[in-house]
Amino acid sequence: MRAVLIFVACGAAWAQSPPDLELFQKTLTGYVTPDGRVYYQKLHDNLGDLDRYVAQLAKVSPQSHPALFPSREARLAYWMNAYNAIVLWAFAKDYPSGANRLRNKAGQAQFFFLRKFPIGGRQRSLDDIEENSIRKEFGDPRIHFGLVCASVSCPWLSKTAFTAGNLDSELNRLTRQFLSQPRNL
Repeated sequence: MRAVLIFVACGAAWAQSPPDLELFQKTLTGYVTPDGRVYYQKLHDNLGDLDRYVAQLAKVSPQSHPALFPSREARLAYWMNAYNAIVLWAFAKDYPSGANRLRNKAGQAQFFFLRKFPIGGRQRSLDDIEENSIRKEFGDPRIHFGLVCASVSCPWLSKTAFTAGNLDSELNRLTRQFLSQPRNL
């Protein structure tokens, strides 16, 4: 069930709702492999659902519309999905040239620290979102295993979007998955 806020100003009413998570879920289902890799070329050619989801993220966040995200789990799920969606969107949008830019430290710094993305009415870097809206606010070490960085050495991207209802079980599953892979230990 999606929460919807109704605002009335000067006699006009409009609805504000959280981003449509189904758009992001369709992207994960359609373009992420069981081993967490992404079909970036195919996603690049079919960005419609992810474009719409990222456009919705630009307008709404737990900071801009706190009533839409009533629980800790709803807020953390929003931020983790937002981070992963923005990484996927930016990487796929610039694919394949963006992949080449991330092969060195300067390109990584540009992508994660300097590049800004609109989210909840503000311009934010991926590092700012990860550090300030996710890690500092929630302090859960399992978060690391649910964030994608578009690198083979990072945890696998889940084919399942985070929700308030599945957050704890999904973080547990992703943590176990990462720690059970010999490449990580």
